Amino acid sequence: MSGGGSFSAPERLEGPSKPGQGRVWSKFLWILILASCVGLHVIQMVSQSVMTEDPTPEPDQVQSMELRYFSRVAFGLEGLSSGSGSMSSIAGSPTDMLDEVATGPIEQLRAAIVVAAALNEFQQAETLLQDAERSLGRLEGGITNQGDPRGEADADWFADMREDIRIVRRVIERESAAGLAKDLADRLEARHGDFGEMVRVIGSPESDPLRQRFASRGMQTAIAAVVIVGTAGLAILAGFVLGIVALVLLATGRLRRRLNVQSQWSHRDRTLLLEGFMLFLVGFVVVTTAAALIQEFAGVDLSPVLIWLLLLTPFWPLLRGMSWGQLHLALGWHANGKGVGGAIKEASCGVVGYLAGLPIVVLGFLISLGLISILHTEPSHPAVSEAMNADLKTAIKLFVLASLWAPIVEETVFRGLLYYNMRKWAAPILAALVVAFLFAIIHPQGLALVPALMGLAVVFALMREWRGSIIGPMVAHGMHNAFIITTVMLLLGQ
Repeated sequence: MSGGGSFSAPERLEGPSKPGQGRVWSKFLWILILASCVGLHVIQMVSQSVMTEDPTPEPDQVQSMELRYFSRVAFGLEGLSSGSGSMSSIAGSPTDMLDEVATGPIEQLRAAIVVAAALNEFQQAETLLQDAERSLGRLEGGITNQGDPRGEADADWFADMREDIRIVRRVIERESAAGLAKDLADRLEARHGDFGEMVRVIGSPESDPLRQRFASRGMQTAIAAVVIVGTAGLAILAGFVLGIVALVLLATGRLRRRLNVQSQWSHRDRTLLLEGFMLFLVGFVVVTTAAALIQEFAGVDLSPVLIWLLLLTPFWPLLRGMSWGQLHLALGWHANGKGVGGAIKEASCGVVGYLAGLPIVVLGFLISLGLISILHTEPSHPAVSEAMNADLKTAIKLFVLASLWAPIVEETVFRGLLYYNMRKWAAPILAALVVAFLFAIIHPQGLALVPALMGLAVVFALMREWRGSIIGPMVAHGMHNAFIITTVMLLLGQ
């Protein structure tokens, strides 16, 4: 990789055939980019809304992340508290926590199972079953499509849910799963996964192998949670210190910005970068649609392979006449130093820059928490659901996409093509915020998490401004995504 300094002026590209034509095309591209990103966000929100608003979802479509985490910690604490009395004396009364997360009949049923199996609170479990029955009644009274195929499907759904409640109630009334018919136990496990399997340990002794397996996994989850929280806390503390140091160095002129925005670039040169970014957006829609169609008709998921084709889109300006010297500077595919040593230096700056930017990330996250509280939404991401239920093959795919593809491709197009285009005519903060907003809204986490993603993207842009190279933002992006995926798998994974 070459250095990030100036280079000999490339051969000039011919301008537009008519005065002002290039500027009109540039403005049109910006309008198209903004509209496309907003459109993608709206489509994602509508799609998620359709899935989440289904009043009668299949049980295997309801993830119950909070309940899964609560159940694991409860089983883990049970192992620590054996012989010391009720679990409620350690974990506290489960009522308040479960009222927050168990808001529908499926989750209320699962909460009852958790309370009975892990906490031995059978009266509380019966109360939750009654809540589930009342929720079913309210849902059934609000459905008006009786008589059509959907109404018949709903009727079957309500009958199945009431049968699940009846089976669990019989176990709770006996305070033991002993004598539960195998076909009924298998039914609950098939419909409710871990929670259905948990019914088998209700009232079982500590020596029961299945209970010991739940307790062991719970202990691992509790330990992982402590390690993760501790690591995150230390990283944030270090980030505040490094952030203060960076501000002092910047104020005293000792922190030099290395982004080299070439003054000799023509308007057409910069417009080619917008064309490359727009091609990325179009390619993203085409590739994801093609992958979905192939999976539907052929049963093969080629998305992990096809999505790498998007790495070709940043090279579009080369086909339009831009030199590699110009493009590699705009993309940031260089290091401030020669050879492997220069790349290692940029990667190290990526780690330091990420830590120094964590206060900005935390601020964005806090704003998102406020929006979640106000909007009463439950943000989610498809990768989180996959990580919760991932086998080894799926885990490898997630890490490759989140920690390799996303840093390379997204940083190249957002902090490369788009940010470099904006920096010719906009101040660093404005360019960072605009690019961060577009970066945030095309991700499928929902509106409430836009500030959190923007905070992260602003940090990546400031790192690009500091180093000029895109290597640091790539490393920081990969670190962040790897930490998130690892956290989900450790706390909620199978």
